[in-house]
Amino acid sequence: MIAPIIEYSHLNEAGQTVHTSVIGGYVYRGSTIPGLVGRYICGDFSSTFITTDGVLFVIEEDENGKWQLSEAGIDGETNGRLNRFLLGFGQDTEGEIYLLTTTSAGPTGTSGQVFKIVSATLPAAEINVENFRFDADNNDTTQVDTVTIGVGDTVRWVWREGIHTITSGENSSDPDAGTLFDAPIDGNNQSFSFTFTETGTFPYLSLFNITR
Repeated sequence: MIAPIIEYSHLNEAGQTVHTSVIGGYVYRGSTIPGLVGRYICGDFSSTFITTDGVLFVIEEDENGKWQLSEAGIDGETNGRLNRFLLGFGQDTEGEIYLLTTTSAGPTGTSGQVFKIVSATLPAAEINVENFRFDADNNDTTQVDTVTIGVGDTVRWVWREGIHTITSGENSSDPDAGTLFDAPIDGNNQSFSFTFTETGTFPYLSLFNITR
């Protein structure tokens, strides 16, 4: 018997179930996303059997011969997830990959949809969210920072560790805090994107939550 090249836990750091069933996929051989060529695309059905929270994974071998698994964010979804159950994968003759999804937990209804994996529009800025590092330059330890952005630009905050809330504003006690956005960033919500409709410099808070 050959051991698997990679495995992942069905539980998060708090011991909560976040994955239910591995959904096997394909090695990407297409041309739409050159950066994915040779990487294995797979996923997980959902975080529970009643929550539409499917996950898309990318698996690749690093330079040291070790296999690495990462979650692929879904553009246009505030939590970066499919927000659908992931049933399976398909591949066409050009090597492009498709997702088979539904919002129904059972084999009934008409909610089934097929999605093609394509490249998303890159964000104007991507910000790592860690326990003691919250800023756009990824090198500061303050809880409050700013991002300077233009009309139509998108900023993406990406979870690295801990349990946080990304909130617009300079002070959590300000009545206007959270007016533009207020979103959880944690193991279950690993990214958050916001597209700005005005040009300017906008402050934001990364609130570290001990419990939720």
